[in-house]
Amino acid sequence: MTLAYGCNSLLEELSEPNGEWVTKNSEQQDFRPRQCKVAVSPKLRKTIALIVQLLVEKDYASIESISNGNRLSAIEIANGVEEYGRSVATPPEDSYEIIDAVQIEGEVPSAWSVRFHLWTEEEGQSDLSIALTLTDKNSDFMNVEFDGILVL
Repeated sequence: MTLAYGCNSLLEELSEPNGEWVTKNSEQQDFRPRQCKVAVSPKLRKTIALIVQLLVEKDYASIESISNGNRLSAIEIANGVEEYGRSVATPPEDSYEIIDAVQIEGEVPSAWSVRFHLWTEEEGQSDLSIALTLTDKNSDFMNVEFDGILVL
């Protein structure tokens, strides 16, 4: 079973260290949400794996096409990866077992805010991650909004 780690009031809280929002100062927060778990649909996992594989293949145009250019263009995605200065690699299969995802309450059809840590050839698991909004639809994959490439 794939678990999503994120939080809303309906999810079961886990007792793990670093499980609270950490305020660094009045304007910054460390983006480690309280740890909660919920089963993630195979469709959500499959959609994330597709986007990651396209990043590995440097097929940024396909990502833009899948996301209808919402949020980031192919050029902006390419620039984000290139600025990091490392080559995105295919993650081990078990990296898809824990996904940082929060279901967006009140959305119909259901939608998820997702952050997934990427792997690079040089580092293995990286501090480079992608932020996506995934919305359920009647197909094999979810609708994708590519929200950003982040260094955490």
